[in-house]
Amino acid sequence: MKDSWQVEAHGCRPEGEVYEILNGGHARNIPKCIDFCDVGDEAYHQTQTQTFAAEYSSDQFNTHCHHRLILDTVGEGLDDFKGSFNLVRAIHAVLIGTKF
Repeated sequence: MKDSWQVEAHGCRPEGEVYEILNGGHARNIPKCIDFCDVGDEAYHQTQTQTFAAEYSSDQFNTHCHHRLILDTVGEGLDDFKGSFNLVRAIHAVLIGTKF
């Protein structure tokens, strides 16, 4: 489970939607998205920095919304690998998934 404060901006998708698109397209080495949502009452779970900063600074701040993401289990314990080759192969799969 991951809690984060995501930027609310036009064209910016929540992380959960991105995982759903990747899962729907059968992307390799991407964990399955179990669920995602914005947390709580919209007004209560948004940052207020952008409101107060305007009084003191010419910098602009984006609103952030409290977002929760639940992914399926990723990986295995180190004791579950049969040897170093399997561990290296798993790391290789992660690097392919992140296009490192």
